[in-house]
Amino acid sequence: MGITRRVLLLLWGASTLLTFGLVVLGGFVTSTDSGFGCGANWPDCRGQWLPPGTFHGDVEWSHRVVAGVVSVLVVAAVYATLRYSRNKWARRLSWLAVFLLLAQVALGAAIVLNGIPAGVVAVHDGVATAFLATLMVEALLAGRDGARLLERAGVPILWAAAGVAWVTVMMGSYLAHLDLPVPALWAGVRILGIAEGSYAGLWHWLLGALLIGLAVAAFLGRRRLPAGTAPYLVAGFLTVVVQALLGMLLVASHLAEAVLAIHEAVGVAATVLLTAAAVRATNQTEGSP
Repeated sequence: MGITRRVLLLLWGASTLLTFGLVVLGGFVTSTDSGFGCGANWPDCRGQWLPPGTFHGDVEWSHRVVAGVVSVLVVAAVYATLRYSRNKWARRLSWLAVFLLLAQVALGAAIVLNGIPAGVVAVHDGVATAFLATLMVEALLAGRDGARLLERAGVPILWAAAGVAWVTVMMGSYLAHLDLPVPALWAGVRILGIAEGSYAGLWHWLLGALLIGLAVAAFLGRRRLPAGTAPYLVAGFLTVVVQALLGMLLVASHLAEAVLAIHEAVGVAATVLLTAAAVRATNQTEGSP
């Protein structure tokens, strides 16, 4: 692996891991009611740039600092990719990462400056999910030549996507039966369940991001998969996208029963389609009829 590719892998890998940590920290911010620890000030914290010296203020300030570091790392990774990478998908996803980063910053500022409306938080969580998934795919592509990686790992990626989809559906079903109070939903999907002493909501959110990342990776390599796999894969990929959008709507609608039912049904459909694609690709690879 050349030096340039090592640098790209380091930048995208560090961005992914730190963003994962940022999500966990964000859940802690909400679960400790520290969302307004810095008051209505943004990006400063109560008129200053140093920790305010209060528990809630320090928690929220730490979240903003980590978010700033993530932003710097992502910008550096995007610059290095556009400057040195020849992989067209890596370059395209770099622009998507920039867009999602800017959207996430703008939504975070809106939440602080205008309160915590459920709709904005839902979009904030949805964008964060797509952002983390994009970073995962970029790190995947940076590890070695993207086309070669997707060609060699296409079937395992499909099975991984199907497995993650299955676990995500189970986790979502568990959350749906926690009977959480509506105010808990205002904090967003990522912290659902904390009020009940469980971090199931956080894991459901992270699994959703991982599922999107795997679905995108499989979709990018669909032309290198065995014949007959593409229809199932494309349908599964589109279903995952719809599922993510329904998740955002679910939070914004305060867990409306109709939306929840559709969300669960689409999740099952995504699992079935991805599993069908994985089975089809495996059979064709092994020479089965």
